[in-house]
Amino acid sequence: NNTKQPKNIEFITVMRDPRDLMISSIYYLSNLESEKGGWPWLNSMNFQEMMFEWLKKNKLDYSLLSYFHQLDYFYKFYYEKLLDNDFEEFAIYLRLKKHHFDTGLLKTAIAKYSFEKVTSRKKGEEDVKSFYRKGIANDWKNYFDKDIKEYYKTIDEGKWQQLLIDLGYEKDSNW
Repeated sequence: NNTKQPKNIEFITVMRDPRDLMISSIYYLSNLESEKGGWPWLNSMNFQEMMFEWLKKNKLDYSLLSYFHQLDYFYKFYYEKLLDNDFEEFAIYLRLKKHHFDTGLLKTAIAKYSFEKVTSRKKGEEDVKSFYRKGIANDWKNYFDKDIKEYYKTIDEGKWQQLLIDLGYEKDSNW
């Protein structure tokens, strides 16, 4: 449990709304062959049933995530902010770490690996069979009904709900 930053190592992670992560994960797992770790058996269910099943099978290790989230030597990008202004988010990080960077080179790298370039689709154009399914934030709102919201908030003693609060996606359980 040593929280001291290792020398000469920088840790970077991308945080994403866990509800969106769940939706994307369901599409990914249901289309992936079981030999590769997929859950193709999900396809025998409607999407709401898939969501309940995903929540039942994915036990959240809240203590590990909570610990990880609090470490100050991990730089956290938020997927939603990257979608809104990827160049500025990367530039903030590079300036914070006092890394010198070429603006043109950074813009070129971002463009090369953009959703549009990698998929040949615009953000929001869905391909349910692709790892890069849709490229947008807040898609969970198209799937969560009253029942799944309540289940999400209460399963595993409310750990998923608490994660939303800890990550800053919600202020309380009134969403």
